[in-house]
Amino acid sequence: PEIKLCAFADESGAEAEVQIENMLKNGVYAVEMRSCDAINVGAFTDEKAAEVYEKFLAAGIEVWSIGSPLGKISIDSPFNEHFELLARLVRTAKIMHSDKIRMFSYFVKRGDYAAKRDEVLLRIKKMCDYAEKEGVMLCHENESEIFGATVENCRWLYDAEPRLKPVYDPANFIMWDEDIPTALAALYDRTFYFHIKDVIRSEKCIVPAGYGDGMIDQTVKNLSRD
Repeated sequence: PEIKLCAFADESGAEAEVQIENMLKNGVYAVEMRSCDAINVGAFTDEKAAEVYEKFLAAGIEVWSIGSPLGKISIDSPFNEHFELLARLVRTAKIMHSDKIRMFSYFVKRGDYAAKRDEVLLRIKKMCDYAEKEGVMLCHENESEIFGATVENCRWLYDAEPRLKPVYDPANFIMWDEDIPTALAALYDRTFYFHIKDVIRSEKCIVPAGYGDGMIDQTVKNLSRD
């Protein structure tokens, strides 16, 4: 099967021209647009989104997904303002010809998972309702410190809201002291796309893929067999 490589190009530089140059050098022709020209994608105007899209398109690079900060706030923060951000991101996604928005499931303290999970689900269902109506998929990443930082919470969330597309990041699971074999067994078959990021568990240090404890080699082998 074909494996598509996609990059956060802003990790190679702020300006569009630098991002494009480095993506082409590495033979990557799809970007998860997170920021460009030092502007977060959540703050793009329609004009900025179109400008950036045209630059990448001219270089033969598609905007595969929108790497947004949606859901990366406290669960106790007001919802209305954050819902407005979703509407803004949907407009940006459409301008950039993408149907995927990466999101998170709100910062929740470990001891508050049970008390806050209904509110997490309520908010995510409302966002999925809106995104579905607009023809856009919401893709959830297991970021540290959010509700979906644990394998158990991810499984519960994906069962409760099947429209939410799972993004699997082994490094983030390690940072939150989750077991990677357990994570792979529980989430591999339902994962929509993978973040290839690795960490040495004992040092909590990010390292090149394959040099940590994220079982990147096994993940890639699994992909090659599917």
